[in-house]
Amino acid sequence: MCDENGHRLPEGSRGELWVRTGMHMDGYWKQPELTAQTIQDGWVRTGDVGYLDAEGYLHVVDRVKDMIVVVGGHVYTSEVEDVLMEHPAVRHAAVFGVSDPDGAEKVHAAVVTAQPVDAEELEDLVERRKGSMYRPTVLVVDDLPLTDAGKPDKKALRGQLARA
Repeated sequence: MCDENGHRLPEGSRGELWVRTGMHMDGYWKQPELTAQTIQDGWVRTGDVGYLDAEGYLHVVDRVKDMIVVVGGHVYTSEVEDVLMEHPAVRHAAVFGVSDPDGAEKVHAAVVTAQPVDAEELEDLVERRKGSMYRPTVLVVDDLPLTDAGKPDKKALRGQLARA
């Protein structure tokens, strides 16, 4: 796992999966800028976020494009979703970033609950477990919009938030 500059991260740290083989892609068809971003010094940036455990097993847990750039660091959406899903009232959770006027992002979460729960209780839970930069603004919704692939549609959720 590597940080955004390609420096290897210690065991257990989440970062982007960079790979190098004799068989990697040559580049994107007629897209030299995207190729330059993806292939660096023979390494292919996969866009996947993962970590290596103590036994050397790779765990892929997120996508870089789902990472939220907040003041003070990076928040991987799966980390916040995992904490929210531990609450007995939460059935489903989707975490996403929303840009603020300063160019940073704010963490938001849409949750579907099995029973009534106070949004602030869920926000406090995340902050206690992960820290203040992870604290989301929680929106309790009836259901999550899904993409054609059956994943939470975070673009649609951002749109719902903008209309609210």
